[in-house]
Amino acid sequence: MLKIRRATREDAPTALEIRRLAIQHQCLGAYTAEQIQRWTEVSLSEAYQDWVARDYHLACLNAQPIASGALNPSTGEVDALFVLPDYARQGLGQQMLAHLEALARQAGLTQLRLEATLNAVDFYRRRGFTGEQQALHQSSTGLQLACVPMTKALT
Repeated sequence: MLKIRRATREDAPTALEIRRLAIQHQCLGAYTAEQIQRWTEVSLSEAYQDWVARDYHLACLNAQPIASGALNPSTGEVDALFVLPDYARQGLGQQMLAHLEALARQAGLTQLRLEATLNAVDFYRRRGFTGEQQALHQSSTGLQLACVPMTKALT
């Protein structure tokens, strides 16, 4: 049975691996091999571990993490929604997003925002997010990636 739980600092290596595998398998075609390689060369820094402990949630199947998602309850920003390739297209991303939306509502937020990767724009549109204009996401490592800034009103 799927259970979504708050991540801990100790979950950071697992969250990083879910991220790496998801990007490598699900972003092909939307980004170049060089971009994907640079994108996935993130280290397990103190800042990353702090972020995981502060904002991340993990979807677990039989206690094994298979998907991640982050919500900054101060800004309403959704980030790091990743699903392991073996579990992709089974509704886990949708369940994680619904979980994050529920947390946002509990925190009194009225809107969510995110920067959708090009391969995920349709996924977010089907879940009520809007946004059309492409922009450049500037990562903390200096990598620039095309994205689509999107928002969703919470009612």
